[in-house]
Amino acid sequence: MDKDSDYHKTIRALTEQPIHTADDRQFTPDEVGNAINAINCKKAPGQDGITGDILQRAYKQFPKLINTLYNECIRHGCFPKRWKRVKVIPITKPGKEDATDPSKIRPISLINVGGKCWKNINLQNYAPRAHQQSTES
Repeated sequence: MDKDSDYHKTIRALTEQPIHTADDRQFTPDEVGNAINAINCKKAPGQDGITGDILQRAYKQFPKLINTLYNECIRHGCFPKRWKRVKVIPITKPGKEDATDPSKIRPISLINVGGKCWKNINLQNYAPRAHQQSTES
């Protein structure tokens, strides 16, 4: 039995639709390339094992494909689940060698490089605009 009113059905249907605002625009190949090149290749990869070096090499070979991938994500308002997955590594705190005590261990999270790049693209594009809008009001 469906308990949703017509109003709630309408709201649910609207949440399935992508949101379009004046700030929506496609990322340029330079913006995507800059975000990818900003990734530190010496950092450990996330759960998928893809390193910054691999993504940078892939972008050099297929810039249009990777640019389209990130633009489709923004167009559909999605952040792929694979990019959200992290690898959590427990690290023993310096000088606290008794690793059996949980208070002596800190976790580090290694996010997949696709997610790092997504974050970089969005930060370089939306953070300056958000800051500008906050100073104008």
